[in-house]
Amino acid sequence: MQWKPGIFKKLCGVGALITLLSACSSNPANDSSVQTSPAGAQQSTALIQSYGLNNFLTNAPANGSLFLVDGRWGAKVDVIADQDYFSAGGRRCRKAQVISEGGATRNVLVCEVSPGQWMEVRPVTELLVNP
Repeated sequence: MQWKPGIFKKLCGVGALITLLSACSSNPANDSSVQTSPAGAQQSTALIQSYGLNNFLTNAPANGSLFLVDGRWGAKVDVIADQDYFSAGGRRCRKAQVISEGGATRNVLVCEVSPGQWMEVRPVTELLVNP
């Protein structure tokens, strides 16, 4: 059997893809090293404690919005949720925009770690830019 140069490159690419997907499929909900943040702390992997926000993230349609008087992203903010999707690890996630009263916009990513319980997570692509 004679190897063709293109086949070796394809096999290496498939191996790299399998490695990447297996790394993305880890489930932080079962990881005892994930900590929730103390009150007021801005940690990117903290459980969302607000029942209203968790309920909104679970049930909102795409482009649905919620006004929060006070919460993890500050006082008097609008949260606009994108369409939910399933991550490579199988978790339900959605991107959202958080717009402050002054108009500043922050993009966040949240994933459901158990039914009705959401957590803000750091996007995988951010790891490539800001390790």
